[in-house]
Amino acid sequence: MIKSFRNFASIRVLSGALLLALAGSAFAEEDHSSHDSAPAEESHAGGAPHWSYEGEDGPSHWGELPEGEVGAAAFPACALGDAQSPIDLGGANAIGLIVPETHYVAGPLVLKPNGHTIEVTAPPGSDITIGGVVYDLLQVHFHTPSEHAIDGEHAQMEVHFVHQNKATGQLAVLGVLVKPGAANQQLENILHEQSGDDYDHRIGKMTFDPNALLPADLKVYRYDGSLTTPPCSEGVNWNVAATPIEAGQDEIWVFQSKMGVNDRPVQALNARPLVKPD
Repeated sequence: MIKSFRNFASIRVLSGALLLALAGSAFAEEDHSSHDSAPAEESHAGGAPHWSYEGEDGPSHWGELPEGEVGAAAFPACALGDAQSPIDLGGANAIGLIVPETHYVAGPLVLKPNGHTIEVTAPPGSDITIGGVVYDLLQVHFHTPSEHAIDGEHAQMEVHFVHQNKATGQLAVLGVLVKPGAANQQLENILHEQSGDDYDHRIGKMTFDPNALLPADLKVYRYDGSLTTPPCSEGVNWNVAATPIEAGQDEIWVFQSKMGVNDRPVQALNARPLVKPD
């Protein structure tokens, strides 16, 4: 595990094919009422206030941001909720073997503009089974550095697979930590497709296979939590893989340079069960 990398000014200049693929790219911005983690692992009605990851509308102030002219808090759960995410997984208080069953299929690589992250729309027909319950895969997005920590240590990046159960509407998120190592062709494809001027909801010629972003061993930490961005709604079924995947250091740096710091600080576990894989 590697501590959070926050000095983006020191990001190296890339070379070779990756640099050519990313030349001229720009991180698309859009209305900030579209969020990075829900069906968006979170979308809410228009008119909600702007929020970000720093300053007066950063994470420590999300619960105070007023909605409309009335001034009532738009995202009260961000400040008042007692089952918030992310958390430090080192605080596990139970042991158990939980292995979600993924049934992901490949499809066209479709990117959705989002001012907070790089988001990939899931190919139709992908789902995950957790505790006998099936959740459809909606989208996949990224955080740099990782939102979840283990004993205070953050990985350089984290992938979130956001799912929803059709019958109940409950969200389930599978988190996968990313460490530097071998290059990941799927991540390179996403970065290549994200470059250029026609980023808006375009379907590229490349393929997106969610399986390429999963570790071989899918044993997970399991707990009940929340969305990690406003409105911070609770009742989310969280599962974070104990085994990270690898990505080329250059790939990670490019994600960091495009998204900046987009991690919410870890929240208190409080009285929640947190299951660690045996």
